[in-house]
Amino acid sequence: MELDKLLINIRQCEICKGKLPYPPNPLLQVGYKAKILILGQAPGEKAHFKNTLFDDMSGERLRSWLGVNNDDFYNKNIFNIIPIGFCYPGVVISDGKRKGDKPPRPECRATWHPVLLPKLNNIELVILLGKYAIDYYLGKKTAVTTEVFNQENHNKNIFVIPHPSPRNNIWLSKNPAFESTILPILKQKIATIIDHHQ
Repeated sequence: MELDKLLINIRQCEICKGKLPYPPNPLLQVGYKAKILILGQAPGEKAHFKNTLFDDMSGERLRSWLGVNNDDFYNKNIFNIIPIGFCYPGVVISDGKRKGDKPPRPECRATWHPVLLPKLNNIELVILLGKYAIDYYLGKKTAVTTEVFNQENHNKNIFVIPHPSPRNNIWLSKNPAFESTILPILKQKIATIIDHHQ
């Protein structure tokens, strides 16, 4: 199935209908020429209603981490952004309080990733963003901190970072070396790829 047709099918997907808080609204950003692939978690509630991935505080932090502006980030010839789950999964409520989003629905990854990812032939850098992408695509359940600070143990085209959610502020405060030693390496990789793209 050619990529354009596949993306139409994905965006019309309703396999999780009835298991989501809102009607299905699969979100992803995919272009033929993109050389950077971000594998994330699932869209948040704001993304669901804005129809745009990372158009929120998490996105602002992520773009800062990557060293890119909005134009480059939302350029599908530079970045592919593919969540583990394409639709907003809903929120966890405990003791009457919001405790963060539910895990991504597994149906998206199981149904679509195996047919979509092999069609992305120009990828030079894969960014695993957050625990769900890390666990699945590294093939093991492991601590995010361990994988973030052991980049040399990954395939040379894989880079691991935590999710940029404000919920990770405590992690960031406990791991200042992430911003001082890990992010400069990532920014350099991205800048090099974008420079070659232009």
